[in-house]
Amino acid sequence: MEGKILDDGRFPTRTMIARVYRQDPLEDGASPLVSVELDGIDEDIVDEDLSALFLNRDKVDPFGLLRVEVPKNHEIDGRPLEPGGWFRLTLFEEDGDRRMRAEHAQLTQGGYTIGSKGYVGDIEWVGEDGDPPLHSVGASVAKRKKRAQKAINGGVFPQDAIIHVSGVFVCGWPKQPSTVQVRDVGQAGFVTLRDEYNRPSLHFDAGWPVSFNGSTAPATTTVANLWAPVVLSHWDWDHLHGYYVFPRLQHVPWFTPVQTLGPGASRVAAQLNSWGLLQGLTGGPVTFGAGGWGRLAVCAGPAGNKNQTGLALEARVRAKDGTEDWVLMTGDADYQHAIAALGTSNVYSGLVVAHHGATFAGPVPSPTGAARAAVSYGDGNTYGHPSATALTAHAAWSLERTATHKSVSRGCRYLP
Repeated sequence: MEGKILDDGRFPTRTMIARVYRQDPLEDGASPLVSVELDGIDEDIVDEDLSALFLNRDKVDPFGLLRVEVPKNHEIDGRPLEPGGWFRLTLFEEDGDRRMRAEHAQLTQGGYTIGSKGYVGDIEWVGEDGDPPLHSVGASVAKRKKRAQKAINGGVFPQDAIIHVSGVFVCGWPKQPSTVQVRDVGQAGFVTLRDEYNRPSLHFDAGWPVSFNGSTAPATTTVANLWAPVVLSHWDWDHLHGYYVFPRLQHVPWFTPVQTLGPGASRVAAQLNSWGLLQGLTGGPVTFGAGGWGRLAVCAGPAGNKNQTGLALEARVRAKDGTEDWVLMTGDADYQHAIAALGTSNVYSGLVVAHHGATFAGPVPSPTGAARAAVSYGDGNTYGHPSATALTAHAAWSLERTATHKSVSRGCRYLP
């Protein structure tokens, strides 16, 4: 479909097949609504070879993200708008019968940066992650179902990138960090572990806001040396969008969980895999780095829950005076699922607050000494993060925010 990229704020008209990749309650304490985001691709382009399409770096037009706000138990064709569900839908510039308000983020060479608002309608459920081939009647229905099944099959994680890890893998690289930098990236997550010379040893997530939360981003995307591997906690765009925003990150190894992907995320995975830079981790936990300073594990949450089955990292940080402290990073996972998977009894002096300060289940780790925690979020974000409940739960920690708070301006924070 031609003419979809509209940089004048108009909403594109297009029919897409899209996967729900996240659902978030609105944290204002009163709203009965949830924010639902979908990762989509133009229906008509699915007839092409998807493997070749994902590897075509110039072809960005067919990819877009959508965000809608609906009642928590809202259903389409008797199916909830929950992660793992696939839907066929049409975007409209004008309101109409049975249409709902929506935000659209168009993929460009620099990421999902062109945002617009309009309506989405003619929504139908077409399948779930891992569905077998769909059966239908009628030629037109059969064609639509075939396209939907092809898109769903395209969401399978690249099988040749999967590796099973366990035990100890101790080597001189990456170097032990001396500090953990929680970057100010607005409503997103991007943590860099730095050595004694301030060089990056490792990145935990590489996020930047898509257009839905673009107003929360810093004024500049200028970032110093990024040449270090990325550990991706999970395949949500606010944790991986730096792949586009910081092109250098397209040339470093990415260690990720093995999860089902929407079309846009599949594009990233396919490109990294084609360059031999994608490693999907299963098994674990695994200890790595000189002296075993890092430990990585697949979180032990409910199967199929992307947030709770991502990667968690704990790092032993060595200061210039020789003292060492442990710092915990869980992405959007509840601490209980991360700590259970890591399988250690370490006490933490530094903590990256889970899920940008969203409401979570289970206890907060008890701090040791003059312990500090940092929460990464952007003022005015669409979800209402951080929640008052989550902040109160971290009362035992000295809490810092990457966003402006009271007399402290926004900026990067450092742990422990």
